[in-house]
Amino acid sequence: MVNYLKKFTTLFFRPSAFFTSVTEEKTYWPVLLYVAAALAITNLVSTALGFPALLRSSGGVIAAIAFSFAGIFGGIVLAFVLPFIAAAIVHLGVLAVRGRQSFFNTFKPMAYSLLIAAGYNVVSAVLSLLLDLVFPINYAALDEADTLIKVVTAVPLPHWILGTLLFFAYLIHSLYFQVAGVSFFQKLSALRAFVAVVAVPLVLAMILSAVAFFFILIAAVIIGAVVGGITG
Repeated sequence: MVNYLKKFTTLFFRPSAFFTSVTEEKTYWPVLLYVAAALAITNLVSTALGFPALLRSSGGVIAAIAFSFAGIFGGIVLAFVLPFIAAAIVHLGVLAVRGRQSFFNTFKPMAYSLLIAAGYNVVSAVLSLLLDLVFPINYAALDEADTLIKVVTAVPLPHWILGTLLFFAYLIHSLYFQVAGVSFFQKLSALRAFVAVVAVPLVLAMILSAVAFFFILIAAVIIGAVVGGITG
C-alpha cells in the first residue's frame, strides 16, 4: 500500500522521476489496473468527504449512496476506456510530428494523466468541506433553483473562486504532465510533444465539429423539406 501511495505522490509532485520509474512497464494491464484502483480509491475518499453535503441535499441518504457508488464504478469504467480514446487522438498528433515510438508509449502518459484529475478531485473535496464550514452552501435554495442566477447565488462566492482556481491549476498541471510524458516516452522535444498533445487534437476537434455541423445542417434542410411537403 505504501508503494502504491508513493507512486501516486511521485506522479503528482515529481513527474520526471515518475516517468523514469515506470519505464519498465511494457504491457497495458499494470497501467490500467493501477489507474483503475487509484481512481476508485480517490473517488471513494472524495465522496466520503462530500457525504455530509450530499445528505443536506433534497435526495438525502438514498441519493448520497447512489451518487457514491456511481462515482466509484464510473471511475473504474473510465479507467479502462478513456485512456485508449485519449491516447488514440494524441497518437495522431505524435505521428504528425514524426514520432516513431509505439502507441503504448503514448498510452502510458495519457492513462496516468487521469490521476492528476483524481488528485485535484480529492484536494477540491477537502477544501470545499473546510470552506463550507465558514461559507455554507444554501442547499435548500440550490435544490429549488430553476434559473442559472439562482444557482449562482445559492453558492457563496468563495466556493466559485476556489473551484475556478483549482480548475485552471488542474488544466496547467495535467497539460504539463501529458506534454512531459509524451516527450519522455516518445523521445520528442518539448515543442513537438506540445504540438502532438494540444495542436493536432485541437485541429482534429475543429474539423470533426465542422463536419458534424455540416451534417446537422443538411439533416435540418431535409427534415424541413419533408415536413414542408407533408404540410403543403
